[in-house]
Amino acid sequence: MAENNTVGKKMSFAERQKKEDEEVKAEFEARKSALESQGEDMSKYRDGATMVAEATAKNKGVKRNQARTIGKAQEMGLISSRTASDVVTEEGTNPFAVSQMGTRILMRFRQKSMLLIILQSVAVNAVALVVDREMIFYLPEYHWLLYLSTWVVPLIILFILNMFRYKTPLNFALLFIFSFAIGVTFGLLKVPMHEYTDRFTSDRSRNWSPQCYGMAGHTIALILLSLLTCIPHAHKGMVKMAPVALVVAFLTDIGGVVAYQSYWNYVGPPLFIIIAIFMNTLSLAWIGYQMDVCATRLQVDEFLYPVILLWCEVFIALFLIMVFVIGVLMLLAGDGGGDGAGAEGMSCEGVGYGCYGFYCDCYYGGGTSTDSS
Repeated sequence: MAENNTVGKKMSFAERQKKEDEEVKAEFEARKSALESQGEDMSKYRDGATMVAEATAKNKGVKRNQARTIGKAQEMGLISSRTASDVVTEEGTNPFAVSQMGTRILMRFRQKSMLLIILQSVAVNAVALVVDREMIFYLPEYHWLLYLSTWVVPLIILFILNMFRYKTPLNFALLFIFSFAIGVTFGLLKVPMHEYTDRFTSDRSRNWSPQCYGMAGHTIALILLSLLTCIPHAHKGMVKMAPVALVVAFLTDIGGVVAYQSYWNYVGPPLFIIIAIFMNTLSLAWIGYQMDVCATRLQVDEFLYPVILLWCEVFIALFLIMVFVIGVLMLLAGDGGGDGAGAEGMSCEGVGYGCYGFYCDCYYGGGTSTDSS
């Protein structure tokens, strides 16, 4: 007995995780067998036509119309049978979903999904930092069409990844490729951000990898969310992720504003911190909501799907923000150069202070723009 305890203490982290996976899988199979002995069939809950028909018969009003719309989309080939079944599944409908399989299985599902999201966030930021600092190659000069087109590549990869999200190990290989592509795209944001800073601020040096700072802050928020929601709590079991995600977003947004007030000279114009706060809040809120929803539809071994779903929906917001920033550059840049005088009348150096677009750098006593206020 003592020898077994000694061996157990010497187990590595990987070995402990493997043992935990085996135990969770055995528990899931036992619960699955019990349900099947009662006449339940897991394949039924993956068949879109069956689940749409049940949802149409059970619901009324708006929900019934939504179920019918999903059914028509499947019939037209716009969505797969599995996607249709997932969309119409509600809490408690699928007895094989992780939310119905007990605390341990739900906890493992959350842990693996959140760990994958965090690792991907770290990897994306590492690639972005390498590209941003031009460690391997120099970035081309700014042109709105060139840098807008860089978002097309990860978008195509994401589309293919969504098509094969249930095909292992192809889905993991595509996720790796997508992570690298989106990391390069984030790194390339350096040039449009510098262009914006040069046009509307007084000092180019006040723009030091702001997208990497933002991603690092978001990674910290993801870790905090995982610590609060991926472990069971006494008397309450596993708490819902959505409300906790909103609290974490609020706290980390405040931390971001405080950090910006202290290190604004490394980040850039206030527009950048506004975008970072918006994306941090949107991403955390959506992760919390989708993790709760996915737990009512997916099995314990389908932990990759929430990662793909998150990117499919948040990526659109990122793309729209990029279009907005480049649009601002095109509309407001005028003929100004990098000295802050992007539009006539924005520079007031003759009277000892200067305000540049969305960003003010005020100084007194007839000094230069590098003098502190």
